[in-house]
Amino acid sequence: MNKTTFHHDRMTSLRLPKGIYERLQLIADENWTNVSSVIRQGIRRELEAHPEVYGHDSLMIHQDKNRVI
Repeated sequence: MNKTTFHHDRMTSLRLPKGIYERLQLIADENWTNVSSVIRQGIRRELEAHPEVYGHDSLMIHQDKNRVI
């Protein structure tokens, strides 16, 4: 059995309204992929579009503020 491990990836879950999920599913179907891939690509685009907010240095400065205890 092939066991895949992701050492640097983190799992997350989202609660999406039905209408939003259906739109994401349409995008996924048009691109021959799945909803998860569409969401990941959207997150990548957002991070690339706003490096001043989501850059490594900015994230390190706010690391303690973003931590959930």
